[in-house]
Amino acid sequence: MSAKPPLDEQAAAWLCERDEGFAPGRAEAFATWCAADPRHAAAVRQIERAMAVLETMPTVRRPLEARFGPLDSAPATPEVPAETSALWSPLRRASLGRRAFVAAAAAFVLSLCGRWYYATQVAGRDYFLNDTAAPQQLALGDGSTVHLDARSALRVDFSGHDRRVRLEAGQAHFEVAHDAAHPFIVTAAGVAVRAIGTAFTVRLASTAVEVLVEEGRIEVAPATPPPATAPAAPPPQLGAGERARVARADAAALPQIEKMEPPELREALAWHRSTVVLVDVPLAEVIARFNRRNAVQLVLADDALRDRRLGGVLALDQVEAFVALLERGGDIVAERRSPEEIVLRRAR
Repeated sequence: MSAKPPLDEQAAAWLCERDEGFAPGRAEAFATWCAADPRHAAAVRQIERAMAVLETMPTVRRPLEARFGPLDSAPATPEVPAETSALWSPLRRASLGRRAFVAAAAAFVLSLCGRWYYATQVAGRDYFLNDTAAPQQLALGDGSTVHLDARSALRVDFSGHDRRVRLEAGQAHFEVAHDAAHPFIVTAAGVAVRAIGTAFTVRLASTAVEVLVEEGRIEVAPATPPPATAPAAPPPQLGAGERARVARADAAALPQIEKMEPPELREALAWHRSTVVLVDVPLAEVIARFNRRNAVQLVLADDALRDRRLGGVLALDQVEAFVALLERGGDIVAERRSPEEIVLRRAR
């Protein structure tokens, strides 16, 4: 029996297949593979981060292309549905025949980032404002990824020993590249969240700062420590699946920490993920999720359809593919009133 390919090559194969358009049933198989072992999902995120960094750092891309050849010279990819072919990502350049290339390129980028980042990007200060109606993904120079929610803003300052980010409005999800020598610190309304390599969300609500940990561990403490009048207790730590709230009126107070059940955790993290797994969810709620992420808005013109239950794996950034799926059932028709509006109703 032949041995399985290395994990990074398996992840690269799935990503190539996803970005070229899953065949029927393959999206479900990919979700199952990711859920089967935490290392699977971690391998996928690592390659996605590396390829995102490659797109934004020419100083890294040039030596990569010198070693592997121009990325734009990828062989032709098989024909895919129109609704998928219009969706671009860095990994679309890698056809199914270049799976090993993607895995090797990602590994090469990650190794380069460790040598190049603090030499060439250490003074980087940036301000990001997302005034669109959908989350936006940012690739930071250290290899970390930020999902910035709609109507949210943050400031990045990697000019010192620490990697610092200040959330100024809304919420953001951070997938932090591991670097023990340079901790990753997010501040919001006087609250500081410290991580080394983990994934977590920080939300600046009207009355509180909320922190939700997806993986790894973080510390939550006041951004400005109070005067030392007694030996300070170590900052509270949160692990995967835990959420903390700190009142904005008292950032020095101990956070309220609660453990979240897996379904609640998935729901809380769904806002920044284009692909979600749904089980028995009303059509009206599914449409609301699509509308939060896309300029093209879906209008449900028939109240009798609101409670129709759906399940499966959906890509929330593929509106046309979702509409085509509904029409394929034969009892829902779509009327495209304008480039920004699609009306759904029962077929007569």
